[in-house]
Amino acid sequence: MLLAALPATVGAEALSSWELGSRRCLEVVEQGPGVSDIERHCAEALRQAEQAGIRNARVAAMMDRLGGIYLRQGRLAEAERLSRAELGIREQLPGESHAAFIERIRQQAALFWSRGGYAYAESLYRRVLAIHQKKPGQQEGAMARSTNDLALLLWNQGRYGEAEPLFRRALAIEEKRLGPDHPGVAAAANNLAVLCEQSGRLEEAEALYHRSLEIREKALGPHHPEVIGSLNNLVLFYRTQGKAAEADRYANRVAAASRKPR
Repeated sequence: MLLAALPATVGAEALSSWELGSRRCLEVVEQGPGVSDIERHCAEALRQAEQAGIRNARVAAMMDRLGGIYLRQGRLAEAERLSRAELGIREQLPGESHAAFIERIRQQAALFWSRGGYAYAESLYRRVLAIHQKKPGQQEGAMARSTNDLALLLWNQGRYGEAEPLFRRALAIEEKRLGPDHPGVAAAANNLAVLCEQSGRLEEAEALYHRSLEIREKALGPHHPEVIGSLNNLVLFYRTQGKAAEADRYANRVAAASRKPR
């Protein structure tokens, strides 16, 4: 791998030290040693890179690797510091595409969410939305996904009031982008239905669950797993409301849909 251009003050000794440290880091990862060995070698290589003023794709990759170790160890503050530094490097890489950079931010957000780093994950999802909003009308599918990502994170934390407008926006984007009868619209409608049910707006939730089911049946056929999922949602919805007859009716439809046609 070619190194990025180095500052004029970086001497051969610093470069040699960085090269050796980075190679050791990559070698120990490939050989699969213990986590402590990977952590030690990567941390040392990154220290040498900082001293030498080197900021390139290899440095970003090692930050990602070491940050992942910190996340698994529950060292969220250290992992966040490395994530911020890694994204700062990737944002400036000449070969990093706009879409690849956005996807990298989304990946980092999902990782931190999975490890309980909710505040940083939220800031990353909002960063992605801000990037999309600078180019309205472009990449609407990515905008819908990113809007839904943030809505799900907020919903997962019980922040329904903040999540709802985002779910509605994601649904509106998908309707405009895909048309009213696309399975992508069904998924967005289902997410909003769940939130409405949990917020006590049962009539709207019921209507959205049925809309999601109708779209999926029409687009995917009666035996598709997503159709079965929508039917199960209605079973659970009606059982929760104490409407046993309705729940049983949809449970029978689940059984029929689950049988493979001959």
